[in-house]
Order: sequence, then C-alpha cells, then structure tokens
Amino acid sequence: MNELPVIACSLTAEELPERRRRWRALPLTARTEIVGGVRLTFRAGPGVEERVRALAALERDCCGFARFEVYGGAAEVALDVTSSEDGIRAVREIFA
Repeated sequence: MNELPVIACSLTAEELPERRRRWRALPLTARTEIVGGVRLTFRAGPGVEERVRALAALERDCCGFARFEVYGGAAEVALDVTSSEDGIRAVREIFA
C-alpha cells in the first residue's frame, strides 16, 4: 500500500513571520509556474545565492513534500520548487 505524502509545513506560528521576512528580503525579479511547481528568480548580488541556498535548506526541513533546487549565475539566481502531483498546488500557493 502506497502512502500519500504529507502536504504540510512544520513551521510554528512563531517561526512563520521570520521565514517570510527572510524570503521577502531577497531581490525577487520573477515568479514563473513550471512543470511540477514554481521557479523564483532573484537578481544576483553579494550574498544572494548563499541566502537562497540557506533558505532552500531550511524549507527542505519543514516542507518535506517539495524539492528545492538552486541554480546560480552571474546575473540571477533561480530556485525551482517542485513536488509530486499531490503537492503542486501547495507549492504554488506557498510561493505565490
């Protein structure tokens, strides 16, 4: 019997505002729906890629139903957040 993935975030109500603040502090330039989820694109700059990677690692811990892949470049940093079919809607809502 296959178990369905748990589509939930394990952050507490106290932790959520700080996590949102950290995401909003990044220089987001685009949000694009992709197959299986969403791509967030950030303007590259000092420390941006490191901050995106750190936040992606934190998200992996609290949102185990999603995959977080970071791609760095000279001009931009991209984060692909994807999930199985059951979690795509949640991913797109969380990163709306």
